[in-house]
Amino acid sequence: MKLPALLHSLWRFPRSAPRAAWRLDGFVAAPAHSAWAHTDVIVARSCCRLKWFRLQGVPPAERLSALRLQAQAWQPFESHSARLIIWGELGLAISWDADALERDLVEHGLMLDQCHVIPELLLQQSMGDGVRIAQGLEGFEAQCWQSGQLHSSRWWPTRPAAAEWLSFLRSAGQTGASDESIAPMQFDVPEAVELLPEASPWVKHYALQAAGNAGHRQLEGRLVYGGAVLLALAAGAAAHSLYEAWRLEAVLKAQLSELKAKADSVIAVRERAISELTDVQRLANFAAVPQPIEVIGHLHDTLARTGIQVKELELEGERLKLGLQLGPNVARASIVKDLQSGGWFADVNEARGDGGGRTLLTLELRIKGAHAPVAGAAEAPAASPPPAPNGAQQVSTSPAPAPSTMPPAPGPAAKPPAADQRKRNDPPPAEPFKPIFAKPDANGMPPADVFDAIPSR
Repeated sequence: MKLPALLHSLWRFPRSAPRAAWRLDGFVAAPAHSAWAHTDVIVARSCCRLKWFRLQGVPPAERLSALRLQAQAWQPFESHSARLIIWGELGLAISWDADALERDLVEHGLMLDQCHVIPELLLQQSMGDGVRIAQGLEGFEAQCWQSGQLHSSRWWPTRPAAAEWLSFLRSAGQTGASDESIAPMQFDVPEAVELLPEASPWVKHYALQAAGNAGHRQLEGRLVYGGAVLLALAAGAAAHSLYEAWRLEAVLKAQLSELKAKADSVIAVRERAISELTDVQRLANFAAVPQPIEVIGHLHDTLARTGIQVKELELEGERLKLGLQLGPNVARASIVKDLQSGGWFADVNEARGDGGGRTLLTLELRIKGAHAPVAGAAEAPAASPPPAPNGAQQVSTSPAPAPSTMPPAPGPAAKPPAADQRKRNDPPPAEPFKPIFAKPDANGMPPADVFDAIPSR
């Protein structure tokens, strides 16, 4: 349906109202009330009076006003209302008793301004030319039509007799002569045609009164109806927008649920990784500092050949404090040199000592890195010269003493110089080396206190 037709149908919608037929004995059925539109009241032909008016010489623009003046002066009832029709210079007024109609409406709870009154004649099907007997809401009506215009009409409560029909034809000028001697049987009464009210009038018609208060009320009603239609359209648009928003919300919720379902596995892995991060961090921190067991192993590799015993060992981060029990012929400088030769210990400083004998040497040093250098990277310590074979004299690298000017004194027979020199220069046998075993704690980790790793002697 096109937009103009739709708007026209909406404009005429209130007029699609219930109908009520008003006859001489009142309403056939109680008029129905409508909250949207006026109730159509069809005035039966039996309640109407018809009169034709000549409008010769009246300008077309003034013919309606002239017809209204003549219809108001006609006065077929004490208080009447009418609908007017204009065909060129011929006018027709269809009038009814307004007071009687209003009284019957009040009895059924309706007011005259709540109804749209229209004569039955305007809702009947028209014809081109000819005469007919129409059976309407009440009684029978004889009609004479010329060129689609109603020129004569007469009503009877029952089907007219031949004489009544002939009288109508004579008054309408349809007998062909004015002589009343013509036999009635030459003009037989035709069969009545039952005409039901149509949906709309077949001709344009006008009210008896010019549009005044009633016209304003009608315009006001239409404006109110138009505003109601606009509000309904706005409410429909808002409801449609609300429905679209609700539908979009449902789609987004479904997508969010799908994303959450897909992300559950990722979230579970993330939670497990976070829970294991503490253990990984603890292990990383543990591996980032020198470990006591590795320090003890490096000390063993560095100092094992000297026969030194580790009496004290205190490790805190990269700072190491050692208490070493020295042998009688072990130089302290050689201990420092051996410790620094591996490349892992640096800044070796002596803290305290007793100054002689089997002294306890306390050293403080710094450990470079978390792990000892790879074997072979540091310079290997110098090897001791192999012992001389039996009967051979060991060559000393010290400078030879100056020759003496004194004559040699006589003495007993000299012993072999090599054996005597070996007894005087060789150090006493070292104490057998005891390997260091580090016992792990209850958790399988190196001991927290490195002194727990030193076996008691």
